[in-house]
Amino acid sequence: MYRIRRFRAAFCLETLEELRVPNLRQLTLDTRAAEAGGAYDFLPSPPLIFSRTVTRYGRVSLGPEVV
Repeated sequence: MYRIRRFRAAFCLETLEELRVPNLRQLTLDTRAAEAGGAYDFLPSPPLIFSRTVTRYGRVSLGPEVV
């Protein structure tokens, strides 16, 4: 697929502001460990990791199953 079109995998953490820092840190550590273990060897480069803060309004609009 990469030969057809260049791409880069990305993980987006969507969380509340008060949980963003510890959750982003954990996602980063888990992704680095998976990368070191060879889980992403099929990718041309390691995945990007970024976060987005979810507001209370945004949580409600996602549905009742979101806690």
